[in-house]
Amino acid sequence: MNDQTNQHLPSPEFRASLERDVVQAFRRQSQFSAPPSVTRRARLRTAATLVIGLALGAGGVAASAQVQTAKQRDVLSLSLQEERMILAFRLQLAQADLETIDKAAKAGVRPQGDLADARLNLRAAEVALQRSSLNEEEIRASASAPRDELWAPLIGGRDFVMERLKLEAALAAERLNNNESKLQNVRVRQVTGLLQQDSPEEMEQSSITAESTRAFRRFDQKISLRERFLHKSVDQQRIAVELQFMNVNDEFARLVSKLNDAKLRSQRAKDQQAIGLGTLVDLKRAELDELVTSIDAQRVKRVLDSLQAAALKKRN
Repeated sequence: MNDQTNQHLPSPEFRASLERDVVQAFRRQSQFSAPPSVTRRARLRTAATLVIGLALGAGGVAASAQVQTAKQRDVLSLSLQEERMILAFRLQLAQADLETIDKAAKAGVRPQGDLADARLNLRAAEVALQRSSLNEEEIRASASAPRDELWAPLIGGRDFVMERLKLEAALAAERLNNNESKLQNVRVRQVTGLLQQDSPEEMEQSSITAESTRAFRRFDQKISLRERFLHKSVDQQRIAVELQFMNVNDEFARLVSKLNDAKLRSQRAKDQQAIGLGTLVDLKRAELDELVTSIDAQRVKRVLDSLQAAALKKRN
């Protein structure tokens, strides 16, 4: 039983007090000259009353718990219904955007890349609505808020955690493919001379694609951890450690990529300042950005090293 149910059960002190009252009542009755048969019937009625009262009390506790569960489920469902209404509206907007951009792309006034982005936005809206539907199904099945922890239990034999992970992983794969296509297009333009090497556009798209790659890998790793948990090869503590290491490692990789871009911008600012196309302020701003990013990367690297050392020590 949960804590709320226990609060409604008779306490040991209450039971002891009730027992004393019953004993005293029996003693008072024994002082009168009532026939033994009458005394026995009175005692039986008293005992029956107590039994019925306790039975009704237990039934009241169960009914109270059921009402509380139903109320909690209703509140959560109502909140999700409001969320689904908003998500459905966003889906309609994404569909309208796709239709508008599709017409513009066919007319040659919008690039194909915009059309690909519109399709991806529509897909993201669909996934958000599907995820909300899964949350609602989990609420109905468990009468509690949806859980996304990788160590969350199955609900009625159903793995809602894995279902949501696979939805998000599929979307992450589509986003990665879209960004890789964009990066490939940028590099083709560089090869054909339509875009200079190491251009800001190329650096930005490379950074976006790298982040998409890390996001997809995170989902892949989470799915693997979830499977291992269900097969009891890892426990909650081990999952928490691996997730922490994964997040810190991703952050370090992001900062290294950002630092490389900062170094390129700093060098470009230096070259432009040397030939009079840039100012000293532009150069100092680029150098400051490089310095700050370098400090952040070193800080995260120290955390990563400490986690690796702790893991190695534990294995040994």
